Order: sequence, then C-alpha cells, then structure tokens
Amino acid sequence: PLPYTEDSLHHVVQRIKDSGADAMYTGLDTTSNIALINALKQAGANVQHIILPAGYDPRVLGLAAFDQAYLGIEFKPLETTPAPKGIADFKAQMTQYKPDNPINQSAAVGWLSANTMIEGIKAAGVNCPTQKAFINNLRLEKNYTADGFFDPIDFQYVFNKPFQCVYYVQILNKQFV
Repeated sequence: PLPYTEDSLHHVVQRIKDSGADAMYTGLDTTSNIALINALKQAGANVQHIILPAGYDPRVLGLAAFDQAYLGIEFKPLETTPAPKGIADFKAQMTQYKPDNPINQSAAVGWLSANTMIEGIKAAGVNCPTQKAFINNLRLEKNYTADGFFDPIDFQYVFNKPFQCVYYVQILNKQFV
C-alpha cells in the first residue's frame, strides 16, 4: 500500500525510479494515482506505460498525469461504436435525468448493479422474491450481457472468480481510445 504522506510518496517514487521500471500497474484511487504519476514525472522516472484500475471518467482527459495512460474497465468501453443497446440506453438516461453528472465508470457500475439486481428479482419471481431465490436463480443465468455491456456471462461460472475479461482504454489527445 502507498502511505499517503508527501515524504513516504517520495520514497516510493525513488524506489520505482531506481528499479528502472518502464511500466506500472497501480491499485490506487484516482487522486493517489495523480499524485504518484506527477511525482514520478517530477523525479524523472522513466515510466512510459501506466495502467490504472480506475479513473475512467471524462474529467481526467485533460490531466497531463494521465496522458497516454491505460485504464482498465470491466465492461465494454462507452465509446464502443456502434453502441450496444445497454450502453446507448445508459447514456440516454444519464443525459435525460442527470445531465450535469459525468458519464463515467462509477455511473456505469451503478447502472449495471441496478440492472443485475432487476435480473435477479425477475429470476427469483417478482411476486415475492426471497434473498435465497434471488441469489440461487441469478446464478443460473448463463447469458447475461446487460444488453451488450458485456459479452455473455455465466453467473455460476464467474461467481467468486476474477474478471474473465478486462477492457482497456488509453487516453490519447484528450480522448479515450
């Protein structure tokens, strides 16, 4: 873990620089990643390939720290063309109901969580779903895509396992590519 003090950040940066690493995958939040990347650049570290687990948000596009960084996401990129129905619906609803909020990773995860919950309730029986029926029957779903956000998912197979697929977008010229 990265201790969150300027002094300890200096030591972490120095260790990365001294290692000669030209690539870095962090497990940090966006704010900590900004501080770390800026400190690495200031120190003259030769880290050319930066992979981040979070930060897929249009508000980071103008940050010099994130220029050329890769961001991992669990669903198809929102820039997918043509947009699958689920992504198009998500963007349309965000534009209609939350026009001042960014269309980003956090909002998409919220949308997908609600979508999955709805599927679980349907699978459990809408009259009086129980927690047990919700969990058991949702795990029987073998072709969940959230209307195209994902390639088909078999919930029983993926339960308690790491992601089967991670998509990566890169920030180039202030755009997700």
